[in-house]
Amino acid sequence: MAAMTRNLALKNLRVMLTACQKSRSNLTETMGDGPTANLLKAEMNPWLFGHKSIVPALLHFLDRAESGAPIVGADFYNFMWVASREPSIGLVALAQGHSLPKPDLAWMGKKW
Repeated sequence: MAAMTRNLALKNLRVMLTACQKSRSNLTETMGDGPTANLLKAEMNPWLFGHKSIVPALLHFLDRAESGAPIVGADFYNFMWVASREPSIGLVALAQGHSLPKPDLAWMGKKW
């Protein structure tokens, strides 16, 4: 595995955000929109919908990182952990020609 760099971490975060957004869009097109559909989506895909959605945190983290704030390895690990647990994120990333790295404990304590 190649060593993680700031540029590679930013690229992976952008890929993850795009995959999350496309997954959410695909599910909304398939299941529809409305109170019942939204509850079902949040129940079936908690990392993409509802109060557990990773998207707001990912947007905030990526905005800060692109503004020059360091990318903390533990936070990056947590995002990649979620991506590894939510199949639709990895599948959409793969369909777009990207693969996200598996979470690596070596990232803990690092800053890029």
